[in-house]
Amino acid sequence: MTKRERLDLLAAGLLCVHAALALRLRTVAWPEVTTPAYLWSRGMMMYRDIKFVHTPGLMGPLAAAFAAFGENATVLRLFAIAGPLAAHGFLLAHTRSLSAGRRILASLFFVALFYSFDGNAVWPTALMSALAIPIAIGLARGRLRTAGLLIGLAILMKQTAAYVLVLACVRLAF
Repeated sequence: MTKRERLDLLAAGLLCVHAALALRLRTVAWPEVTTPAYLWSRGMMMYRDIKFVHTPGLMGPLAAAFAAFGENATVLRLFAIAGPLAAHGFLLAHTRSLSAGRRILASLFFVALFYSFDGNAVWPTALMSALAIPIAIGLARGRLRTAGLLIGLAILMKQTAAYVLVLACVRLAF
């Protein structure tokens, strides 16, 4: 088995441990996200029938999941786990050049920190976590179009992500 194959196997194992841990934790289903998504999946129109002050970037995919798979706890749990697992996957992909021990430490640090800050919630910041590393990589490598599109996607999930856009503009100006 080559070194790359061992590192990929390690990454898969770490993601499995993360998924097992996430499935053991309670999922926090915020009603300000789940209720509009449920109503939207039942045919009501956002901002016309459903009065909501936030952007629809999280409620839309959740409404689509509800429409496709039904409104149940399993859908909510899997939806809550998807963003953190994707973020963890990006972390493991970006730390591929590190030793196995350092990757394990980075992985454990990510999981411990993420779940200590309510990472098991159906909430925009948990799902947006999957965009953080690709945005940072895009900005660092000068791929401004990619980073900008991802920042725009984050803003569609939660308006406060616009602060990242402001910081990126300030950084690029200097």
